[in-house]
Amino acid sequence: MQEINYRPWLNVESLKGSDIRINLCIDDAKKNWHVPPHCHEHYEVVFYHHIKTKAVIDGKDVALQKGDCIILPPYCLHQFEIESGSHAYACIHLDAGMVDRLTPPERSLEEPLWRKLPDEELTRIWSLIELHHQASSQGQLKDKLEKSLLYWLFENVLTLPAVESWKSTPFKKLLVYLDQHRLFHFKAEDAASFLGYSRPHFMNRFKKQFRLNYNDFLTQRQIHWARQLLSSSKLSVESISRELGFKNPSYFIRVFKKITHTTPVQYRKNLILTEEQ
Repeated sequence: MQEINYRPWLNVESLKGSDIRINLCIDDAKKNWHVPPHCHEHYEVVFYHHIKTKAVIDGKDVALQKGDCIILPPYCLHQFEIESGSHAYACIHLDAGMVDRLTPPERSLEEPLWRKLPDEELTRIWSLIELHHQASSQGQLKDKLEKSLLYWLFENVLTLPAVESWKSTPFKKLLVYLDQHRLFHFKAEDAASFLGYSRPHFMNRFKKQFRLNYNDFLTQRQIHWARQLLSSSKLSVESISRELGFKNPSYFIRVFKKITHTTPVQYRKNLILTEEQ
């Protein structure tokens, strides 16, 4: 079995006052990459230019390829596994309030949307994304490109026929609660009671929905937040360990290494090296 690495993950806890953030990834990966289960408090739109990836979105297996566009609403649990080789995709993170203002009432964005873009539309949107990536961080050009992207998204993508549809997950309420209260330890019996389930029913349904058990999800969530804090702050490993509720830094380091195959210190160094290249 080919080794799976964890791609450095941009801090997307919030947009920090921005309505939109656009990230372009063009890579020639030597190994498979895995982004563990996570969710955001804002919308995420992913365009695939050329790629071969597997994903689990709110418990549903999907195989994504060139021309696919996925729109993920807030607190939609998702994970991706990208096969080694050349690939290119773009992620657009959108403030939930802005999306609510722009979306007509008849176009629901409460559930994940999967669209297939015609070749000419993929070429058009990819050109806009590349221009945005090449533009300076400030200035009217970047603002105009962002407005063009938003206009294109809401006037074109949402009107395309769905490749597949989802039903709302009953666990969204729990994911929102965990994030709003920054809870990293929440017993299964308490989570079950919160949703009105018995503990056995909750555990079975959670695993069936998300393809991992609830306790493993909590651990993955802790490490996802740890990676965000390592990439976006200067907090020490000890401080991050305390903030995420680990009993001691040594245990945090062991869990982090088990999941990511590297230590927190080395992970942060690798991020710095990546940014300098």
